[in-house]
Amino acid sequence: MIAQVSRIARCPPTNTSRTCAACGHCAPGNRESQAVFECQACRHQAHADTNAAVVILGRALNSLPAAGHAVPGRRGPALAGSANQSAL
Repeated sequence: MIAQVSRIARCPPTNTSRTCAACGHCAPGNRESQAVFECQACRHQAHADTNAAVVILGRALNSLPAAGHAVPGRRGPALAGSANQSAL
C-alpha cells in the first residue's frame, strides 16, 4: 500500500498564466488566448491552464522546507488520536 502525504503551501499566484513551465520566461504574449500557451522564448506549447498549474506546483514545491530540515511545530492542542498526543 502506498502512503499519501498531503501538504498545503502558499505560493504567489502573480503571472502564473504568463510564465513558461519549461523555461520560466514570463511575458504577456506567452498567452494570447484563453486556452493556448506558447512561450515566446523556447516555443514550449501547452494548454494554458495545465501550464499554469505546473508553474504553481513548482512554486509551491520550492516554498517547502528541504527534507531533513526542521519546521515550526504545531500550535494548539493535539488532535484526538494523533501521534503526538500523550497516552493516558
